[in-house]
Amino acid sequence: RRAEATGRHRPAPVARTAVWVPSVASLYSQVPLRQENAYFSIGERCNANGSKKWRELQEAHDWDGCVTVGRDQLREGSNALDVCTAFVGRNERAEMDEVIRRFTSSVNAPLVIDSTETPVIEAALKLHGGKPIINSINFEDGEGPASDRMVLARKFGAAVVALTIDEVGMARKPEDKLRIAARLVEFACNKYGLPQSDLMIDADVHHRHRGGGRPQAGPVDAGGYSHDPRCLPRYPDRAWPVQHLLRAEPRRPRGAELSLP
Repeated sequence: RRAEATGRHRPAPVARTAVWVPSVASLYSQVPLRQENAYFSIGERCNANGSKKWRELQEAHDWDGCVTVGRDQLREGSNALDVCTAFVGRNERAEMDEVIRRFTSSVNAPLVIDSTETPVIEAALKLHGGKPIINSINFEDGEGPASDRMVLARKFGAAVVALTIDEVGMARKPEDKLRIAARLVEFACNKYGLPQSDLMIDADVHHRHRGGGRPQAGPVDAGGYSHDPRCLPRYPDRAWPVQHLLRAEPRRPRGAELSLP
């Protein structure tokens, strides 16, 4: 092609190769789900079920204070922020909307939309301009509720946290955790087409008691999406759905969950 002003040939653009990296995103920037020499840390202090300070700010409608809590977690190293506004006597959907609007524009971090109510999750997804994470799906009430959330995940391009819970209840034995994890992969990735890199399986591994004394941390600390090969049996032929999730857990910052996709 010729440039109109000079009549000279315009040089062809340099060929570029796109490199795809599994990520989530805020409105402004993306964060890789796979952190080099670390873990993907989800800050948990924007959760009305786990933070008294957050609950008080939410009850007072101190949304600027809520934004400050989110920003503080980013400064401490969180890669994403879990947001939950559900507690007794509050309008969860209205207050989730208030938080999502402000966090989307004022907090540069991907959000984890945490609710047991699918309409609340859907309303939040409509307001959030980035690529969030839905927390969560499981099979406690069968596949129906999980299907509704998978439809939302595909519609809005969200990643998903999946709990190793089925119709019987929370899996406690390693082989049951692995069986449900494989079912979750089949359900979310094969049935609904979710990229496997966007599925984060929470095996819910807790502290273990050793002897008769105080609880000590087992291979995996409690309360996070952290996984360790010692916590699951070695089944090379059928461990593929979760084997890439399994790594030893580093120490995590206060008020954070862990996620290893």
